[in-house]
Formats: sequence, C-alpha cells, structure tokens
Amino acid sequence: MSTVKDSYADLVGTMKELGAILGPATAVQYEAPPVGKLVSSGSVRNPTLDIVADPRRSALSDEISATSAALRQARAILAPHAPALRQAVARWEGQEGRTE
Repeated sequence: MSTVKDSYADLVGTMKELGAILGPATAVQYEAPPVGKLVSSGSVRNPTLDIVADPRRSALSDEISATSAALRQARAILAPHAPALRQAVARWEGQEGRTE
C-alpha cells in the first residue's frame, strides 16, 4: 500500500524527469532533425519544408503540447490541496481561527 509520502516522492521524481527533458525538447523542436528524412521530392529540395513537415518534429511538438496540458491539469488538481491540508492540520492542532 502506497503512503502519501510515497506518492509525493513518485510525483517529485516524475517532475524532475520532466524538468530534465522539457528544456532540451523545447529547444530542438524547431531545429532541423539531426538525421535528415526528406519530405520534398523532385529535383528541387526545400529544406524548410523538410523541417516543418518532418513527422518527428510534429510528434515532438504534439508531445510538448500534451505535456504542457497535463502539467496545467495537475496543478489545477493539486493546488487546492495545500491550503486544505494546512487548514486540516491547524484544526487538528486546535489552531483553527487563531491569529498569532
């Protein structure tokens, strides 16, 4: 059975992992891919089209967007719990309504 401390540690680990990859991922999403996969055809090569239409770039961009949305959702879900937990602890300690 997982405890709240275990769940918190798991979440912190996941956030650290995301933090480590988000910077590099966002930095490279608009760069040319390291190994070319040409999209343009014929005798005229269009490097801009090759970069923009590369399915790997599109997949990276989609994943960055999905990660961003998940982080916003996680924050919205978790944010109310900090003050609620703080208030519950204060009630437990008999400090509810006290001003010190």
